[in-house]
Amino acid sequence: MNTHSSVGHLVFGDDESPGADVAWLWITSQRWPGWRLTVLRAEPPRLGAHVDPEDAAPHPDDHSGRRVVSEAELEAVDFQVAVADPRIALTSVPDADLVVVGDPTTGVGRRRIGSTTEWLLHDPQAPVLLARRGRPVRRVLLCADGSAHAAAATATLASLPWASDATAEVLSVDDGRSDPDTAIADLVELLPPDIEITRSTRRGSSPHREILDAAHRSDPDLIVLGTHGLTTLRRLTFGSTASAIAQLASCSVLVAQAAGAER
Repeated sequence: MNTHSSVGHLVFGDDESPGADVAWLWITSQRWPGWRLTVLRAEPPRLGAHVDPEDAAPHPDDHSGRRVVSEAELEAVDFQVAVADPRIALTSVPDADLVVVGDPTTGVGRRRIGSTTEWLLHDPQAPVLLARRGRPVRRVLLCADGSAHAAAATATLASLPWASDATAEVLSVDDGRSDPDTAIADLVELLPPDIEITRSTRRGSSPHREILDAAHRSDPDLIVLGTHGLTTLRRLTFGSTASAIAQLASCSVLVAQAAGAER
């Protein structure tokens, strides 16, 4: 994971949809000093068609004029295309520190995120951000559940060069599965020292409902959480909370998975 002084690698999955347009606005609304950006278009091959391995791998894209970088302070921008399933293409870019995708349901009402986005969020090889608002991040809701995945998501947020521009509410839902005070304190330790932080605890047996209610009240620009939480058996299970937040939140959502954690 990159620190504030190191170069980061941002990958944007561009399917040229309205949702991707919003995601592009989100990217260019933030500050990325020292970071490089790969804009990757994936063109799924026709069923049964032979694809040359050189075309299947990301390679320079001649169709790059649609995206214009303005004041994002990026170190470099690279436009690439791959004749491949988007899920494969977006996980084939080496050394990605954050993958940004748009919401394919933008403008078509509520809501089931697309299969590519759902697949990326289920098992992210790199942290994934589902962008729903094309504006700077000023308020963050950070979900503390005591898991290694929540710590990985927090470390991702802390590595972003604009993180200190935002305020962070660190929220824990006390559902009997972890100690909320410890879960919050562990994440606060990972945040930049100059970020403004508030701490809150809610009680309830349905974490995703409590998180969504908290988001409705505070209207964050970004919700940050791990892919999986802790069950009463202390085993990592498929992240129903993360899935529900990704499906139902009206703001952008950042999801990360701890490397090497038991699945």
